[in-house]
Amino acid sequence: INRRAESVDLGISKLIGVDANSIVENVSNLLDNKLIYGKMVSDINPYGDGSAAEKIIECIYKRLNNKY
Repeated sequence: INRRAESVDLGISKLIGVDANSIVENVSNLLDNKLIYGKMVSDINPYGDGSAAEKIIECIYKRLNNKY
């Protein structure tokens, strides 16, 4: 079960289970295959750009300083 199925559908993550051999095999394949690695790191992130906390702090700061 994966709460973030969108990432699997987009190819930016992969469900590989908990078996140690499967983990090693899949991570090795990812690191050794530039095409697979490139796709996983360069596709669009469906969860945002990573700047949510900064935007929230900015809004709070403006509100507290009556600049909103």
